[in-house]
Amino acid sequence: MSTKDLVAASTRSAAAGLQRGLGIWPKTFCLISGAPRSGTTAVARWLGEQPRIALCIESRTLIAAHRFLDEVHRFEALAKYEDELVRAARRMVKDHDRGKRLLLGRRALIDKEPLEPIALPDGQFDAFLSNVRRILPKAKLLFLVRDPVASVHSMAKRDWGVSLADAAPRRFSLAEHVETCCRAVGAILSAVQDFDAYACDFGRLRRNAVEESQRIAYFLEIPEGPFFPLREADVPDFAEEERAQIRAAFRKRGDALAAHDLSAFAARGR
Repeated sequence: MSTKDLVAASTRSAAAGLQRGLGIWPKTFCLISGAPRSGTTAVARWLGEQPRIALCIESRTLIAAHRFLDEVHRFEALAKYEDELVRAARRMVKDHDRGKRLLLGRRALIDKEPLEPIALPDGQFDAFLSNVRRILPKAKLLFLVRDPVASVHSMAKRDWGVSLADAAPRRFSLAEHVETCCRAVGAILSAVQDFDAYACDFGRLRRNAVEESQRIAYFLEIPEGPFFPLREADVPDFAEEERAQIRAAFRKRGDALAAHDLSAFAARGR
């Protein structure tokens, strides 16, 4: 290891120790989530480039803490100590982040975990979001919602599970991808009723970057930075029959989402 690397490692270690010792934690913690391939990574990276924002992409600490609390709920011997174990999960999440990223002087910490079948193979997305709320009661949830045809098209083009330590990547069927999107939107519809949450239409963010960027900054209680950059959208090459299959499966949830009207969620940021 070079001298430069040794100095950097020593600096990181000292910063981590100081952050843990002082209990440093930003004013705002935000989890960005939504169906896979709905714009969560693009929005997380955009926000992470702004001043005084600490960013992690799929740290998996909240997934691990969620799994832990699932076991607490399952066993009677643990359930009676639930409040104590929730606090232990909170310490684990915060201490891990304090040790892995610079939080000193940061106004917000943003993590990104999509609602997807590798991280959450049981499909219990509602339970995950509920446990996030228990672990970090003041967390803000920023959801990305995208046209399901575009999301499913992007999902179908990639391998899943490359982040796993002990399993080979795999592919899912079109029907499985559609079901994942439906479950994700169902969880979002539930969460926006009860949590400090904002649902952002990724298409609208692309079309009206200035206005929507301002709403997101207001929701996160951070200064306005550069607006979300314009970018080309993928054009799904599904056959018309496949498009019809996706839209038919998604229609019920899509109608529910439309009934809630994302502009009503956007009003929270004005």
